[in-house]
Amino acid sequence: MILVENTCSSKNFIGYTGTEILQFSGAAGDFPGCTSNGALRLTITFLKLLEQQFPIGSIGHKMKYRFPVDFADMLSVHVNHLNRSLKDITGKTTSQLIAERITKEASGLLLYTGWNICEIGYCFGFEEGPHFINFFKKNARMSPTAYRKIIRERTTRFKQVLGQF
Repeated sequence: MILVENTCSSKNFIGYTGTEILQFSGAAGDFPGCTSNGALRLTITFLKLLEQQFPIGSIGHKMKYRFPVDFADMLSVHVNHLNRSLKDITGKTTSQLIAERITKEASGLLLYTGWNICEIGYCFGFEEGPHFINFFKKNARMSPTAYRKIIRERTTRFKQVLGQF
């Protein structure tokens, strides 16, 4: 019996971002050390589906797919298969990738809009404000209010420094 090692692991993708994987359109063999076309195709399709939900342009725009099972249903695969494929390619679980993208988008909305925190949370499918606050705290390691305050203070100071020149 011969065992074939799947060399398409997260070690081969260190330094690649989700965006770079999304821009990739060749065969898995063109990606350094990757021999699993199926996992790579599924990862690219998942990332495209995730990215299609952004940017959030208005308070009424609500994220359609937020949970791994939602994406698995859309991709017609079992959630465990999706998770395993994403883990092999990116080194992260489906939930981690979704949470990172939501946190990134929420950070932008906190910085560039005047929307209140509950409105931002609603856009990401959080029916209750405290649920979004807890989610953001867990992923950004600070509350949305603290994040907004710190980033705006830094931006103001940076503009003042630039104004001196």
